[in-house]
Amino acid sequence: MEEPKIGDCEECKKKASKYKCPGCCLRTCSLPCVNAHKQRTGCTGKRNITSFVPLSRFDDNLLLSDYNLLEETKRVAESATRIRTSSSF
Repeated sequence: MEEPKIGDCEECKKKASKYKCPGCCLRTCSLPCVNAHKQRTGCTGKRNITSFVPLSRFDDNLLLSDYNLLEETKRVAESATRIRTSSSF
């Protein structure tokens, strides 16, 4: 089997890639290739929000993602506190 060139779709190996899977960084060219990749590998297509990212790869998007994770955690903790205090007699 022929090895794909850098920039080619890693699923069909026929067209130039346009998309990168946030979950596993596989490069694809179209929605059918994205779906084929997910079905073949079982990839969810979602980035692992708790994985380590070296500082050299850290950017504004990752900073915003981390901030949103912290805000969501805070919201869930506050909600749990309200539920616990309102259900006590």
